[in-house]
Amino acid sequence: MVPGIQPNDSVLGFVEVGQAVYVALKTERSHIFRLDLERGQREFWKLLRPSEPAGVRNIQNVRITPNGRTVAIELYRTISNLYLATGMK
Repeated sequence: MVPGIQPNDSVLGFVEVGQAVYVALKTERSHIFRLDLERGQREFWKLLRPSEPAGVRNIQNVRITPNGRTVAIELYRTISNLYLATGMK
């Protein structure tokens, strides 16, 4: 058992020095935490926000490089159009 890991955590990648991992809750993958493996201490690292958030339903398959400079995500989006019809009888 790894100290600090919670049952709903998903490990997203290892930190470069190998003494920490990036984790997020399986239900809320946009909030990324850095978990120190020796102390079991977690600290908020990053909030994932797409540049265009309209229609975003879900963020999945988050992967982070060990140096933390690159984050890849799979994004599910629903875009639709709303039309207003007036003067109809």
